[in-house]
Amino acid sequence: MPKVPKELTDKEVKALKPKLGPNLEEQWVFQAVGGVPYLYFRWKDNTKSWVFYYPYKGKRKSMGLGSARSVTLKGARAEARFWLEVLARGEDPVTVRQSRRKKGLDEEGKRIAFKVFAEQALKVKTNSLTNAKSINQHFNTFRDYVYPVIGNMKVPDIETKDVYEVLAPIWQTKNPTATRLRERLEWVFDNWANRPPKTKGFENPAALRRNLDTLLPKVIHKPDHFEAIPWQEAPEMYRAICNINIPSAHALQMIMLHIGRVGEVGYMRWDEVDLAEGIWTVPAERMKNRKPFVEPLTTQARRLIESLPRVDDLVFKEKGVSETALRKLHMKSGFPGTRHGFRSTFTDFILEKTSFPEYLVKLCKSHSKTALEEAYQRSDLREKRREVMQVWANYLEKGVIET
Repeated sequence: MPKVPKELTDKEVKALKPKLGPNLEEQWVFQAVGGVPYLYFRWKDNTKSWVFYYPYKGKRKSMGLGSARSVTLKGARAEARFWLEVLARGEDPVTVRQSRRKKGLDEEGKRIAFKVFAEQALKVKTNSLTNAKSINQHFNTFRDYVYPVIGNMKVPDIETKDVYEVLAPIWQTKNPTATRLRERLEWVFDNWANRPPKTKGFENPAALRRNLDTLLPKVIHKPDHFEAIPWQEAPEMYRAICNINIPSAHALQMIMLHIGRVGEVGYMRWDEVDLAEGIWTVPAERMKNRKPFVEPLTTQARRLIESLPRVDDLVFKEKGVSETALRKLHMKSGFPGTRHGFRSTFTDFILEKTSFPEYLVKLCKSHSKTALEEAYQRSDLREKRREVMQVWANYLEKGVIET
């Protein structure tokens, strides 16, 4: 029997960090986690995963056991034990898995009721979330809206019209909830189709484009009533987004720090930023009021921008960061609200927890001045606005309210 290394806990695995190499380049983590022989945690290029790294006929072979974001340590150990038994029989786990997939040995998956599979999938999906309210929302929306309609149906039998029956009653009256629910449904169906062995030719009944969008009515969104995350939860979301190293996450950080609109931030250009002066000048064509806006940058925003490689004219991505990319990232984070809703969150925090006046909050949000304000207030109060935004940015970063 092979030697089993020290059995690490969830907390110890999460504490593993890549080490810096001799030239300060980041190295990857490949750490045995114990509990089962040959099970390793790998962290490379910001991707965390489980690997079954085993000896077979005098050689070392590896087999991925899934992303550490979706598969728990307990689940990875259970999977590794199964493949350890295969190895003990003298068979190669990689070859066996390939054979199983080809033969399609998954009759149980074809017979499973949607509710049973969805509950399992949601437990995996919410395992990486730390916000209790968000976790409960995942399960509660399925309990309230999904299971009464399709909970007892077999997964392969569910069609687009069935998903429509789930969403139609709330699509217009509770559209933010319905939109999130549809995305979660699509994720669950994809999860079912991609489990070993993959279901070829599967058409997701919860997909929106050229599918549900032809059945569901168009929703007329009323302006200035965007769902917002409570300001008490904003620091936790900000810290979670800061741990993701992709362009859309960088842009979402900037949106949270400076309560900017998606079109303003997603297409930020390097020539608009003056780090020496600590300002960002948004051109009129990207502003809602069609007037250029000079934004004083917070310490956190300057640090973020300075950390990004300058490879193109745009700061966050070669072709900019779209609303779709930001929405998907926001949904994946598990926190409530919308990107535009951060403006309401910011307003609530400043007016409730600081002594800054409301007119200064409006200026920070680039609201147009009234004729009376234009007559008496000639300055853009840039440094005053910098103070307001810095208090907000410090709160997001530290979770502490400055008085």
